[in-house]
Amino acid sequence: MDQLNLHDNSGEEKPPGAGLSDISPNSSIKNDAPKGESFYTPLDPANDEIRVLILRPGSVKDPLEGRLSTVPLEKATTEMGFFALSYTWGEQTNQVEMTFEGHQILIGRNLAAALVSIRNEGEVAYILWVDALCINQKDTTEKMDQVQKMKRIYESAKAVIVWLGDEFDGIGDAFDWLKALPEYTDVANGYWDKQRNFKPIDLSSQVTDALCRLTAVPWWRRVWIIQEIVVCRTAVAFCGKNKIPFASFSNLSHVLQVVEATGIAYDAGSNFDRVIQSTKNSAVFEELRANWHCCTRLPEGIDLGFWLRLVSTRCLSTEPHDRIYALLGISSDDDRHAIKPDYTISKVQVYRRATIHIIQLEKSFDILQLGERLARDPAYPSWLPGWDQKALDSGPRLDIRIKSRTQLKFTLWTNSELSIMKVSGVYHSKLDTVASPFHWEGDGLALPTCLRHWYETLSKVVGSAIPDPYAESCGKEEAFAYTLTAGTFFPRITRSGRVSPGQACKAWLAAPDVEDIPSFGSENDLPHSIRQFRLQALGYLKGRTFCITESGYLCLAPRNARIGDIAVILGTHSAPVCLRPVDGHYEWIGSMYVHEAMKLLSDKSEALEEAVSFHPSVTEFEVH
Repeated sequence: MDQLNLHDNSGEEKPPGAGLSDISPNSSIKNDAPKGESFYTPLDPANDEIRVLILRPGSVKDPLEGRLSTVPLEKATTEMGFFALSYTWGEQTNQVEMTFEGHQILIGRNLAAALVSIRNEGEVAYILWVDALCINQKDTTEKMDQVQKMKRIYESAKAVIVWLGDEFDGIGDAFDWLKALPEYTDVANGYWDKQRNFKPIDLSSQVTDALCRLTAVPWWRRVWIIQEIVVCRTAVAFCGKNKIPFASFSNLSHVLQVVEATGIAYDAGSNFDRVIQSTKNSAVFEELRANWHCCTRLPEGIDLGFWLRLVSTRCLSTEPHDRIYALLGISSDDDRHAIKPDYTISKVQVYRRATIHIIQLEKSFDILQLGERLARDPAYPSWLPGWDQKALDSGPRLDIRIKSRTQLKFTLWTNSELSIMKVSGVYHSKLDTVASPFHWEGDGLALPTCLRHWYETLSKVVGSAIPDPYAESCGKEEAFAYTLTAGTFFPRITRSGRVSPGQACKAWLAAPDVEDIPSFGSENDLPHSIRQFRLQALGYLKGRTFCITESGYLCLAPRNARIGDIAVILGTHSAPVCLRPVDGHYEWIGSMYVHEAMKLLSDKSEALEEAVSFHPSVTEFEVH
């Protein structure tokens, strides 16, 4: 993004709103003033009206004063050059008074701090769009209409002002460091300037502390900022009176990606390592903007399912409905036509509508696997993701996606309340053995204790009465290794020869107790094949447990799987599903990996009839 430019062609600095602080009484702009019990005059949707805040100038110690004016969005864009504020509402206790034409209202403390910091201290008013003030939050009809306009408002604004909170020690130095950061870096610990002189990148502890604190503020986890930043022309970030082009954060992400990817390691706990870890949320904006500006050229746009997959475990909202509504403006026409912002219905109704819509649009149940990372409300249907709930696991957890798809057709029936699903699939087998859920202390390279227990569980069934479906294929130990990585780790060719998943797994389970595996001090000390196996396994094991079916198949199932749950293969779903029989219907437990199960029904099979010969027919499962 370009730096915010507040200069006209003459080079003379003019604040936003210059020349508009005194709007003529004959102007088509209507002033909102207190009338009776209502502070707001109604907006005319047919005239595409919005309100803007005329923020009076003042010093830090002066009280906040302003007025609201109603104007068509096009006029606000072409004639006024308004700015849109992006901020968090925060706690609404200890509110601050703001005066509107002699009428006092209370506003949130964080909003008040933002307005005090960004207003002009000269003689000219700022013209802003601020959701808490420019939308009558008590008028549900108006709120629903204005929420649908918010994408257009933020992309029409001259710039977006990002409020990151009050000033704190070191933030000025941190902003100066960001401004001085090179726009391009081709080595991990420095860059080459235009004269090809090498310049090291210096990062002090003070700047590191300030950046870590800055990227931890709640703004970075607010769901509405996705739309506000993705669609805007340009943005400037404020922290107290300190300001910086928001593009500096994107540039920081580029630099850190190079630092992290080169392998010229900065030690764990170093300043660069701390900044890399703390900027994970801010770094995602580069990906978001890239996807948006790439896909806006596509007539169908970007689906709601894409945005939910990207932000569901990262972002929060004050209003539960907004976990969905905040993403509609940047979603496809199909999504916006199917889901309209409606704050009169419950959040559960919103989540049901959105989830069923995505399933039908994608002709797949894969979106439900995303919801399995989120805590579930017992009052929800078992299949419904709690889109407003916190993630169950810290850090990333990989979805199970098996390349071979079944020839089974996608089918879905729902009742009128969208609380019950009927889906068609093939019963595979019942869970006979369920180990303890995966738990990792996170102690460096220490092997998670539960994995040794899982391996012991596997050893107990070898030679038992449970069938061995892998006797003529890969064998149980190879199957166990494939299961730990959900089938994503394949044999590697190394200098020492071919390394199979089973060999890599066994070496990892044995380390550092066997002679041919060194005692590891850091991840870089691990042989490459073992390191890759370990990283892939840890990505899939979070939130899951090891199971064995009564047919001898090895599984990676959701952490809350039980003995007696069944594995079912659904049409077009990317993985088998664990269902729980309950009083004539089923509960959705979650997606699972069953080694070599999908290939029995994949399109590589000679014929569907032959593929399902081990089970008599496709079955309908009613899931509550």
